[in-house]
Amino acid sequence: MFTREQYFQNLGFFAEPFASTNAQDEEFLDKYFISPPFFRSLVGSLTRPKSSIVIAPRGFGKTAQRRMLEKIAAENSNELVCIVYDDFPIEGISKATDVTFEKHLDRIIKSLLIALLSKISITDNAKEIYDEYEKKMLLTLIPMYLGNISSTELSQAIKTIKGIKGRLRDIWMSAGESINSIINSILISQGMGKVDLNSWTVKQSVKRETIFDDLEILEELFTKIGVESVFVLIDRVDETALTGNDSNSSYNLIKPLIKDLRLLERRTIVFKFFLWDKLKEHWENDIRRDRIEIYELNWSRDQIRQMINKRLQVFSDNKINSLDKILDCHSSLVDSIFVFSDNSPRDLINIMKAIFDTHINIIEDIGLIPAEENILQGIDKFCENKFPELIKSERQQKDLKKLKEATFTIPYLANEVFKLKESTVRNIIMPWTRGGIVIPSSNKIRIAKGKHAINVYTFTDVRVARMVCLNQGLKTFVQRNIIKCQCGKVNVFDKENKYGLKEWYCSNCQSKLKAEDSR
Repeated sequence: MFTREQYFQNLGFFAEPFASTNAQDEEFLDKYFISPPFFRSLVGSLTRPKSSIVIAPRGFGKTAQRRMLEKIAAENSNELVCIVYDDFPIEGISKATDVTFEKHLDRIIKSLLIALLSKISITDNAKEIYDEYEKKMLLTLIPMYLGNISSTELSQAIKTIKGIKGRLRDIWMSAGESINSIINSILISQGMGKVDLNSWTVKQSVKRETIFDDLEILEELFTKIGVESVFVLIDRVDETALTGNDSNSSYNLIKPLIKDLRLLERRTIVFKFFLWDKLKEHWENDIRRDRIEIYELNWSRDQIRQMINKRLQVFSDNKINSLDKILDCHSSLVDSIFVFSDNSPRDLINIMKAIFDTHINIIEDIGLIPAEENILQGIDKFCENKFPELIKSERQQKDLKKLKEATFTIPYLANEVFKLKESTVRNIIMPWTRGGIVIPSSNKIRIAKGKHAINVYTFTDVRVARMVCLNQGLKTFVQRNIIKCQCGKVNVFDKENKYGLKEWYCSNCQSKLKAEDSR
């Protein structure tokens, strides 16, 4: 018997390279991080920072980019402070729309103040740097926002601040010290007076206009001690109890922030949003594209291959540099792994995990690597797990699995699948087209014995198409139903369709694709 850990060590890895798909937990992320083309623009100038938005499907690396900004903050801690805002004020709230601008900013400013006090504590001659008015305003803001902060809230706020974490722990987590004592210790040591937080027994509601004044003051206080940029990194909006898989609720949660130009166009404190691409369906009337930079994250097949190769190198101390070294199969099957990942870093890792799960559970020889059968089973297992994520409705899942073909018409569904009237079938597939699950042909076609030209439909996602066509072996499915366009888009089209169609058009660039084209 051998353990999973022993298996990967025997392959040449010091740890399993497919154990984690969450960038939040990736210990060696910076060593295999692949920068998207816009990453330098996302960082921008630290002397003239700008707010911006990154949008991407889940698993495409939004949090990875956020973490790299945190690393940049650690390397430039004198000039840049990063605040991660992913713990939203939803306690006791039942609807995302009830999280107001004021609630958001109250929590953000708490973190900003604690970061500022931490920087002040290690600044030489802060007393001389700030004038009397600035000292007075700081002593006003502290009790206003930190007056009745709990130790739990303080601990959470500390976790959000990146770049000076070690010093923060020394300053704020002193054993036996009250929050009031710690803050006054910082202020008194810098000759800036003291505050009495205990006198603020009732939290006063902060008004919207006052918040902008407070941000202006905070910007000035940060700038005076050499901080040129403060990035508020907004992430994991769709991972709260209020939002989950609902893109509309997810957008409503951060709508108060994303639509306010007075907040986003500041000179020092700026906001970097990392958002699920489904949110853009709801912001048409709110986002000022002419004023706020928006970056859409898309990976190419070559970039994904580069990412996994670098990951393997890191986890093997440069002994292994490609999937071909740990899989016993033809290169075309390795290519299929990338096809089914749909250029998603997370999905690629999940496919590899499924392959090795299948393999390790049946072998007795620790020296064996996954062969073709294990790889095919692993890909199918991944598709099975991915299907409910892509198709939420159980009814739709059942209906789709009845089709057995990736390219179809309404008469086919009516006569051979559902045995229903065409008008009824149209109602069944309407949610499929609205949800982007299937798309019609560019032009209607006339099929044999048909009186009228009709639409031919196919699937937009190869993983969904695979679950529809489980009656076909995986190798047969790939050969029969997948055409890769020169633009890199993987299109689903049944080359052996019963309608006589020999050509299809790429859903991305509209180039003509021929049935005889290879992947």
